[in-house]
Amino acid sequence: MEEVFNKNTLDFLKNISYLIWLLPLLIAFARRNLLDKSQKKILSIVLVMIANDSLTYVLSIQKIPNLWVYHFYVPLLMILVMRIYTEHLHGVRYERYLKYLAWGFVLCCLIESTVFGGLKSLNSTSIAIASLLYVALSIMFFFHWLSKSENFKIGERPMFWLNMGMLVYYSSTLVLFTFYNRVISDQHLFHLGWTLNAVFYLFLIGSLSVALWLRSQV
Repeated sequence: MEEVFNKNTLDFLKNISYLIWLLPLLIAFARRNLLDKSQKKILSIVLVMIANDSLTYVLSIQKIPNLWVYHFYVPLLMILVMRIYTEHLHGVRYERYLKYLAWGFVLCCLIESTVFGGLKSLNSTSIAIASLLYVALSIMFFFHWLSKSENFKIGERPMFWLNMGMLVYYSSTLVLFTFYNRVISDQHLFHLGWTLNAVFYLFLIGSLSVALWLRSQV
């Protein structure tokens, strides 16, 4: 097991993710005239994620500090994600508070970046809070759609795949940033946790690709 879950495996999975990002881009380009409103919002999420991965990767190769990138990426992604969830959680109790929640989170990110950690450190608290919010939104989304009386196949809807990817990946991220990194001291177990997180990240990319591929169903 130690030969499988190590730093080399983690680096390999990260490199694979850079290549797999081409898949949703190619799908979006091929279906550029067929994407509905929600899929265009999903595409904006994809583009921001790609920009973050690309910039941090280039900076790391140049041996330039790249943690500052996450201080802009985390709040921006929250705004984009909350924008699409507020649309599809219409009618949910406390719906009107979701936008305030997003901007409140942005304020928390700003406080962490300027007062506590600074741009040279990883904004781990903001990442953990964001992960918690994404998991909560995903669960809320599933309960909301399952409570609908309409007869449709949820697996054929783009939002299902966005939601599934967010739920799986950010559940893993939440565990890593709130528990795993603080408790686990064994190097092998540390790499195991982050390797699994990288696998779930590939699942997220795949889910986003499916969301862009499916035909729009309003």
